[in-house]
Amino acid sequence: MNIINKTKKSWWIIFIGLAIAISVGFPEVLFVSEMGNKYQGVPLMGTDAEEHYLASMREAYDGRYVLSNTYSIPKNIPFLYPEGGETMAGFASRISGLGVIRFNIAMKFLSPFLLFLLLYKLVLLIDGRKSVALLSASFIILGSNLAARPNEILNLLTPGSGYHPGFNNYFRPINPEISSMLFFGYLVLFYKFIKTPKILFAIFLGAILGASFYFYLFTWTFLLVLTSLFLVFSVIVKKYELTKKILLTLATALLLSLPYWLEIKRAVSFPDYQDAALRFGMESGRNFFFSGSLALLSAIMVLLFINYFRGAKKEASIFGTLFALSALMVYNQQLITGKSIQSPHYHFMTTVPMIIVFTVIFTWTCFQKISIFKSIFLQALAVSFALAIFFVNNFNWQMLSYEHTKGTAIQRQDYKPVINWLEQNAAEDDIVFSSAPLSTLIPVFTPLNIYPSAFAQYYLLPKNVFRQQTFLDLRFAGVSSEEASERFLGDLRNELSYGTYGIRYRKNMPDFEAEKLADEYAAFYGKSLKEILDKDYYRPDYFVFDQKFNELALPKKEIEGIMEEKAFIDGRFLVYKMK
Repeated sequence: MNIINKTKKSWWIIFIGLAIAISVGFPEVLFVSEMGNKYQGVPLMGTDAEEHYLASMREAYDGRYVLSNTYSIPKNIPFLYPEGGETMAGFASRISGLGVIRFNIAMKFLSPFLLFLLLYKLVLLIDGRKSVALLSASFIILGSNLAARPNEILNLLTPGSGYHPGFNNYFRPINPEISSMLFFGYLVLFYKFIKTPKILFAIFLGAILGASFYFYLFTWTFLLVLTSLFLVFSVIVKKYELTKKILLTLATALLLSLPYWLEIKRAVSFPDYQDAALRFGMESGRNFFFSGSLALLSAIMVLLFINYFRGAKKEASIFGTLFALSALMVYNQQLITGKSIQSPHYHFMTTVPMIIVFTVIFTWTCFQKISIFKSIFLQALAVSFALAIFFVNNFNWQMLSYEHTKGTAIQRQDYKPVINWLEQNAAEDDIVFSSAPLSTLIPVFTPLNIYPSAFAQYYLLPKNVFRQQTFLDLRFAGVSSEEASERFLGDLRNELSYGTYGIRYRKNMPDFEAEKLADEYAAFYGKSLKEILDKDYYRPDYFVFDQKFNELALPKKEIEGIMEEKAFIDGRFLVYKMK
């Protein structure tokens, strides 16, 4: 009855949360609606690495819950990073009966709704004012782009214009859809915990923190630092009961994280670790990092620290202070470790949201000191106006991204017939060789493996396999070694940068790397296809060539005796099987 009563009192919050969910998730429904009968089941998939997340979800859906190699063989190699979110989502998509695609679409609505409620609760705990909680939570989900680029507010006057940043951050599956709920859920519980530390509460928090090791690197590192700083703080201020409880939380978390560390130890000793780490974006060095957002966060930290000693909202002040200090530390952990990896992820996932929270708190506090603004009516009007801006901003943001992405999503419908053919005719775990984007879609819709490429760089696979994929693509397309040498430094340069070296050279590999690849291709070109494929550990079972792009331009005599034609689908896709 208590829950029902609370729900009745908070109906307006639930209503706004539902409106936010629809505002974020609507592009998926819009696309299916606009496609009508032409929709073949291939969704929008317009966010960064969405195909990768869905492929990993499909692995879990098919019953493979240890995701150390989504795309190929072997399946028992150590993971570079755990995929707990993908595993959980894949399992949920199976038991719910929705399947991976429909579950993913459902999460684009459900996750923003739940995240809004968590953020609202967190800010309400910190500040106590419903207006501040509402504005902060709405701002984070619907207007975080304005925090990064305030000038975009001018685009609201001319809908359809402005910078195209990609879809709303919370439209992206797994990270941040799931990882953000884990992160802010922990903060809500932790804030309650530091006020009333209890043994069972401490163990429960430890379990959440321990579980976070298997979800997202940028979540558990931040939460571990924050919790550890509170431990130090509790010792300094002689709150020894809190100290003991935080120690229990950390002990529980570290105990649950032991399998994670054992797997990391196994990964580090793996022969291909160094190359894989470079592809994943790991950098060496101890350079201090600072930015405009960290400068703002530092200023907020100083103000909150002063507030603490003034006795104003002591829990909120110290929470904000230590949160800001945690951000500065995780951004610069390389000063201690000598290694950093994709640290800007902290910016979007942790730093910006809390900058928004404390900026709203300070701004609203200043407004309330103005005599005319003490009117409840004017406050309600200001909140309504701000909410309207956030909703309009998000709509413009999502529509710009939708129009930018729709064309590619429409073209992808053409791949579904060949995907269906492979699912019906190939054996489970067969390896399929094809070029992108088909190679990224096959593991999303089938239990088949693909020849390692693109997103497979996130796994502990040897670097030569990614060169092999590239070289085979070019060989089948009839590109000579002389042509390749010129194109590696020209029109193929950007494609090869990421496809061969991952995040290490995301967009522009140096000349010497391009020249080295050209030399390697020349040696590759001098061998027969039979010799190459017979010695290939990842020897494909099926080959698919998209003849719209002339992917098979070799004379038939070069592939006779190696493979046989099995299908020619829609007058476009040639399917061959290895003999």
